[in-house]
Amino acid sequence: VKSLSFNPIFSYDLGNNWAMGASDMTFSYDLKTSQWTNIPIGIRLEKMMDWGKKGTRVFIDLEHNFKDSDISVGTTIRIFVVPLI
Repeated sequence: VKSLSFNPIFSYDLGNNWAMGASDMTFSYDLKTSQWTNIPIGIRLEKMMDWGKKGTRVFIDLEHNFKDSDISVGTTIRIFVVPLI
């Protein structure tokens, strides 16, 4: 498979255990056909909670893929609850 993919990482601390940044988006480019297969744009809002021994990350992603592909088409909303151990 001749393809290129990358995941940009960006996050900004808003204070009071809140952060905002890029969602878990993956850009993909097919080198064989010279075409983009995934062009997602997304944001994440995150809150660090005092749940559990070391805390819990709670975040929501809102992402839209501007290029049709087999992986993800259209708009996606993801909600995560991640206990830290």
